Amino acid sequence: MKNYILALFISLIAAVQSFAQCDAIPYFTYWNNSNDIQFYPHVDSPYEILEVSWLFPNGDVVLSNTYELVYQDFQSVGIINVCATYILLNPEDVGNPCSVTVCQDIEVICVAPEVNLTYEINESDGTFTVTAVPISGLEPFTYTWGSWQGAITSTNGNVITGDFEGYSHALVHCSVTEFGGNQSCGSTYLNIDVLNPAVECEIQMTATILQNVVTVNGHIFDGTNEVNYPFVTISFGDGFVADAYGNFNGNGFESTHGFAELGTYEVCAISQVGYEDSCPDTLCTIVAIDSIDTGCQAAFSYSASPWDYLSLSSESTGYFTDIQWSVEGGTSDTTDIWWIVEQWPVEVTLTVTNDITGCTSTVTQLIDLSTETMNICGTLYWDTDNDNIMDAGEPGLPYENVLITDADNN
Repeated sequence: MKNYILALFISLIAAVQSFAQCDAIPYFTYWNNSNDIQFYPHVDSPYEILEVSWLFPNGDVVLSNTYELVYQDFQSVGIINVCATYILLNPEDVGNPCSVTVCQDIEVICVAPEVNLTYEINESDGTFTVTAVPISGLEPFTYTWGSWQGAITSTNGNVITGDFEGYSHALVHCSVTEFGGNQSCGSTYLNIDVLNPAVECEIQMTATILQNVVTVNGHIFDGTNEVNYPFVTISFGDGFVADAYGNFNGNGFESTHGFAELGTYEVCAISQVGYEDSCPDTLCTIVAIDSIDTGCQAAFSYSASPWDYLSLSSESTGYFTDIQWSVEGGTSDTTDIWWIVEQWPVEVTLTVTNDITGCTSTVTQLIDLSTETMNICGTLYWDTDNDNIMDAGEPGLPYENVLITDADNN
């Protein structure tokens, strides 16, 4: 079920469908304290949102999957009409998804001012100043400042002074509010990275070699602090460059690459932690490739449902750089996908390729719902007395996986 949301979203775009009308009445909420309005879709149970297509007055069409928050900027005040077309599914009703469109009038109450942020560093005492200069909007302006990593020590209108507090950079943001008669409008938060030349970042990295496949793992430290959400560019020395990201749990970063030729390569990690060029550092190591695995083999498993859902999962082996599904004229490049089938039987093709070693493997299978679908009902329970009977008081086991086979283990 991983990649379910993204893959289903892609499949709904690729497959041409005509959906029945829904009995459901979906709606959306929004926040409009500025011209950068946020929209959030809703629908009441038992319906579930599969996809939403947003239509804005300027002609913009924005597709979102399930309950995704959508942002839209508007350039002038006034009443606008926003429409959302929902693709919904009722899990209690065995059938195809349905469609319904809802529209609302929304008032854009103001347009946020544009603001430039600049900064200077006093290297003698390790402090910095940031200045906000509005280039649009109505005076007088008010300023709200904030900083993450580093502290604001003084504020004087549109200028603040800050201290790095031992970090290599401080992320300073400013929200500017203009005068607008009975209305005021705050700018969206404007971020600026302030770099501290007195504190350095450090990358720690290891490279694991399996034949011609190299996996790079590492961590980044900002002074003595491990960096959360590190962003690192990995140069593998053969012209291939990849971005590697970390997370908040201290797991560091990781990137994998397969080499096409034998030889010795310099693998370098270049940090760009946080925003733009903050916390810069570079660390390199040498890897020796003395054997190459050029093989790859496409393979997949699947399951079909009575309401025309087809679940496809890649079981491909070997090292490959690209994967592509082809179903009913549509394509997807994710490992696992869900597909809404337009007409059975359906031909599914999976192709895996390695653009480095030149390996290409394709497998095609014709899948027919009539041969794949059966209805099996039952209860999974804890048989405490081992009598093969669900007695009163013996609890059911929810959300368990059940494997069902025929006599030939299909």
